[in-house]
Amino acid sequence: MEYIIDKMTDDDGEQVCSIFLECTASNTPIAQPQAFDWGEWNFFHLQDCRLIAKAGNNLIGWAALSQLLFQHIAPDIAVVSVYVRPGYQKQGIGTALLSTLVKTSEQCEIFTLQALILKGNTSSIALHDRCGFNEVDQNKEITPITFCQQAAFSSGMVLMERQSRIRGW
Repeated sequence: MEYIIDKMTDDDGEQVCSIFLECTASNTPIAQPQAFDWGEWNFFHLQDCRLIAKAGNNLIGWAALSQLLFQHIAPDIAVVSVYVRPGYQKQGIGTALLSTLVKTSEQCEIFTLQALILKGNTSSIALHDRCGFNEVDQNKEITPITFCQQAAFSSGMVLMERQSRIRGW
């Protein structure tokens, strides 16, 4: 299948919402509520770190980074979201989106990426693993402690993290 990875625009909002709702309605376990408000989503996601995958005129996946609530304290940490429309999964689209998002994040000087994943979502865990993320041990200290870390350790979810090689980590 041929597809392209491109920057997300506001015009993509409706299809981004559609993919999110399709993924949350499927049997794919995710760690977000079953609602989507473009205005709220737009506010919390970094403008320069939003990507889409398109096959022709169809948006088939997206990836983006969200801001942390304490961004002023840890501006180089962000939270990853990756969604691929059911029917297009397991074709390398998620890997292409996440790999490109990693490069984009480094260009924006965001050097630590975190993902909060339900333990049962083995496909997402494998995707993040392929893109250089590692599972964070509950005993590992990360400063500052992020919402993702607190949520993962208190709810039995998996926290995965990728630290940029550019910064020498």
